[in-house]
Amino acid sequence: MVIARASSGHSKPNFLRRSAAEPPLDDYRSFRAEGLPLNQAIWSGLSYVRKYLFKSNHAPSPTLDYFHQQRATFRHLRDQQVDLAGKTTASLAMVGDLMWIRDSWSSFLTPEVRDRLNQHEVVLGNLETHVSEAHSCPWMLPDAVAFNSKPELVTSFTRPDQTSTFTALAVANNHCLDMGPEAARNTLAFLDSQGIAHSGIRFDKASPRYTTFEKNGIKFGFYSATWGLNDPAKEKSTAADLNLLKGLAPAPQSASEVKLDEVASVLRQMDDEGVDFKIVSLHWGYEFERYPDTKVMQVGREIVKLGADVIMGHHPHVQQPSEVLFLDGYEKKLDEPVPADACLTTGGKPRKAMICYSLGNFTTNMYTFMCEAGMIASMNVAKDQASGQVDWFNPNYDFVFNSRWENDGRRLMEMDDFLARGNCDQDQRQQAAQLRHHLTGE
Repeated sequence: MVIARASSGHSKPNFLRRSAAEPPLDDYRSFRAEGLPLNQAIWSGLSYVRKYLFKSNHAPSPTLDYFHQQRATFRHLRDQQVDLAGKTTASLAMVGDLMWIRDSWSSFLTPEVRDRLNQHEVVLGNLETHVSEAHSCPWMLPDAVAFNSKPELVTSFTRPDQTSTFTALAVANNHCLDMGPEAARNTLAFLDSQGIAHSGIRFDKASPRYTTFEKNGIKFGFYSATWGLNDPAKEKSTAADLNLLKGLAPAPQSASEVKLDEVASVLRQMDDEGVDFKIVSLHWGYEFERYPDTKVMQVGREIVKLGADVIMGHHPHVQQPSEVLFLDGYEKKLDEPVPADACLTTGGKPRKAMICYSLGNFTTNMYTFMCEAGMIASMNVAKDQASGQVDWFNPNYDFVFNSRWENDGRRLMEMDDFLARGNCDQDQRQQAAQLRHHLTGE
């Protein structure tokens, strides 16, 4: 591993360089539906299904090498002993896509997963479905059509005091206007009734595009945006104002095509409002790909340089390894080397940031092990009482699984509990071990 020396970020990082000897991808593995007109996407259905069934584990060799180093950095930060004297702390947890689950609405959640989440004071996720009782919630629903779920998908997650486990939910994603503005408006009203903050769609253009909340004296800012909608025509809705990261789809030829003006404006507004810790939730990337695209990585780095402390990514429906970036000399505080390409210079205060490129699914009716597996990414956020400076420590992953064949219906259970069952087969055990290795290197 190369000992880091901070770079200006102007030279091309090694992980973005692709060898001419890299073999071309099979057509179905390189297929990307994001941003295609609906009629084109439908005619590409076979490629979509093949990619769904045979996940793309491909990345250029330099990218694979870079994430090998990043996994070592993650383990070091996870296991680091931190002196928190004189600091206030709040535990943050993030999950991926909460999606339509077909059945078992009032019984799918195991106490163990609920209790695991409730260990954290701030819990965030991506709500990838309407929750509108005024609209139908069909029991038979192909992946490609409109989502609407019963309230229990969210209300099952409660704390001992009967408040919601979720602090805030992202609602900007490619399904957020599936049933039109009325269903989206009903979903926001439902979240409001549960005391859950949200970002991603607004109906009052005078309201901010982000939300804030405080825990233990730490002020968090939360902004959610998406690459687009399955039906691009709905992006022009005059009723619903959607947070869009324009240029991400169809796949750009250059990261410079992605418009970051809105993200930059939001992060400046958060600074002006005195936000301590800025979280950007992005529905981005490409479905069923187990490594982030290099252009997506470039966009993530630019957003971090604009001020984001954490990027919470989702949409691929599978987990991708995360990246920790060190800005303006922060890496000098560490007693372990970090990847040189992970060090950036912006002229600001030393800090670090984490990009969770894809948290995968959390609740789902999808098939295949990698789509049924979920994760809880967590960290401790700390604020120095004297200086007011905020940092984060001890990132961690806990794994869960959406099991559809339990005796009493589907269950969202801890991965270890799923693997401990007598009828869990060897292939599932191997895939669980591979998932852990994919994210942590262990």
